[in-house]
Amino acid sequence: MKFSYASSRDEHVLSVCEEKSVLHIGACDSPYTQRKLNENLLLHVKLSGVTENLLGIDIDEKAIEYLNAEGINDVCFFDMNRLGDLDFFPDVIILGETIEHFVNFESVFENIKRIMKPHTRLLISTPNAYYISNFKNSLLGFESNHPEHTAAFTPRTLEYMLEVNGLKVEERVATFLNRKKERINKKLKKKALSRFPLLCETLLYSCKLT
Repeated sequence: MKFSYASSRDEHVLSVCEEKSVLHIGACDSPYTQRKLNENLLLHVKLSGVTENLLGIDIDEKAIEYLNAEGINDVCFFDMNRLGDLDFFPDVIILGETIEHFVNFESVFENIKRIMKPHTRLLISTPNAYYISNFKNSLLGFESNHPEHTAAFTPRTLEYMLEVNGLKVEERVATFLNRKKERINKKLKKKALSRFPLLCETLLYSCKLT
C-alpha cells in the first residue's frame, strides 16, 4: 500500500480542486463553523478562491444561515439521500472528516455515486486510527475522539470499505489537518512522521468509480 505525504490536508485538496467544479459535502464543518471562519481555517472559503464552480451542501440550517449572513452564499441545505436530484455536475466531490459520523456506509456511497461520472474524483479524508498520538493517549488511559464518531479507520479498512462500495482508490495521502498555530513540537512531529506515513493524523484518499 503506497502513500504520499502532505504536511497540510487543505493545501493538497486545493491543488486537486484548482479550476474544477467542486461539490463540498458537509461544507459548514459544524459545530466549528464560526471558529474556523474567524481563524481562516474553513476549507469551503479556501475552495472558493481556487475553484471554477463551487457548491457546498450541509444539513445544519443554523450554520448555513450564519455563513449566508457572512456573505458566503454558495452553501445550501440539501439532504444527501437526494443527491441524484442535485442539478450540479462536479469534477471533484469532497467528503472531508465526515464518513466517520455515518452509520450506513452503503447508503452514503450509493447516493454519492449517483452524481459521479467516470472522470469524477471523490476526495475522502478521515482521522487515522493508527495516528501515533492515539497510541500515546491509550497508554495514558484516555481516547481522543469526537463523541459522535461511529467508526475509526485504518489505512487498510478504509480502502476495503471503499472497494466494496464500488470505488477504486487511485491515490493515498497521509497528512495533517490545518490549525491556527503550530507549536514547535507539532512541527517536529510532522517532519518525523513524513517518513512514517501510516502514523500520520489523517488519511486522504482519491477515488473514482470502479
